[in-house]
Amino acid sequence: EGSGTDGGTDGGENPATAPADGDGDAAPAASSGPSLDHVSVGQKYKYAMQGGIEQVWEVTAKTDNSVNYTVTTVMGGNAVGDPQEQVWQYTAPAATSGDAPATDAPAAETTRENVTVSGVEFDCLVTTSGENKSWAAMTGDAVTFPGAVKVMTGENVVMELTAIE
Repeated sequence: EGSGTDGGTDGGENPATAPADGDGDAAPAASSGPSLDHVSVGQKYKYAMQGGIEQVWEVTAKTDNSVNYTVTTVMGGNAVGDPQEQVWQYTAPAATSGDAPATDAPAAETTRENVTVSGVEFDCLVTTSGENKSWAAMTGDAVTFPGAVKVMTGENVVMELTAIE
């Protein structure tokens, strides 16, 4: 598995990568999910990580609401281990009751910002909570692949999408 901050290998903490709940509800219509028009089989999404580490996400398959890809971690120009197969799956957000439980966490602030990487423009939802700030690729109100575009803690960039080939 990944570092927990890459938006695609974090054990489902990112709603864009959470597995389907399998409760028998009908799958959302393709039009209700995010656009994946920017994704092509064979594309490589390159991320700069802390400590000089790079991750390369290579798209191996795509449907209307999912992307299969491998994650290769690179250190010093050399792959570390075998590529790990991953699936990014759009899952419609769960309905909420409207009242969030009380928490000591700082309130999150959200804005929108356009970020362009290798000529691909992402409409990002920017979420700031305390020292943490993240940019998530969106189509309307839905997170789209690759999910995380950039993550910062304080002034430190934890991960950032730097190239799409």
